[in-house]
Amino acid sequence: MKISTITVNDVASFLRLEGTVDPLLTPILDAAKSYISSYTGIYNQNITDSFTGNGQDSIFQVSKRPFVASTLVVKQNGVTGIVGTDYNFDSVTGQITFITVPAEDDVIVATYTYGLDAYEEFWIVVMILCQDMYDNRIFSVDSENVNVVVSSILDMHRTNLLPSVSGV
Repeated sequence: MKISTITVNDVASFLRLEGTVDPLLTPILDAAKSYISSYTGIYNQNITDSFTGNGQDSIFQVSKRPFVASTLVVKQNGVTGIVGTDYNFDSVTGQITFITVPAEDDVIVATYTYGLDAYEEFWIVVMILCQDMYDNRIFSVDSENVNVVVSSILDMHRTNLLPSVSGV
């Protein structure tokens, strides 16, 4: 499940709430998604990578991975390619492999979305954070008492968020 598609109804179902959806779930869901982005340093971005064919290479590496597979559009000389017919791809490794080697000077442009939706395991993090906040009736994540499962999953994807040191 993609984080962007998680609704308050999904959270209510996960929490086994019956009847009317509690209005507290909307800010709690928003806080959970924001916490994941700020903790990991991963934000949704539209990426465009450009390559030039050399007549020999059929494999091209995108700059950000994993990416949301359903968002990938590959164009060769302005013509949109078809997955399985013109190229194949691996959203985890970030490799686009053309069925036919692009000719020398062919212009290849790949556009895709990189961000939280590329990490399928983040949905459980959202649900656990929402459960903790709902149970404690708070609207922010207590960084000192984060669930061990949440920390483990997020730590696997955390980017270096250390502030740069100026004047060094």
